[in-house]
Amino acid sequence: MGASLRTHRGYLVALGAIRELRTDSSGLFAHTALGDVPVSRRMARELRERLLDVARSSETGPR
Repeated sequence: MGASLRTHRGYLVALGAIRELRTDSSGLFAHTALGDVPVSRRMARELRERLLDVARSSETGPR
């Protein structure tokens, strides 16, 4: 199983399950196949950084 990250007080999400990040008037959400998961302001920066790391590592492929 891939790496997971707490996105909000009551939510833990596998990074590989996140399809995109969305914002609306309620805040930031991680969109997954099962629905949108809220992302707290405190965790938003770390989530973005971790998603970028995953994207970069998938571009370079296994070593």
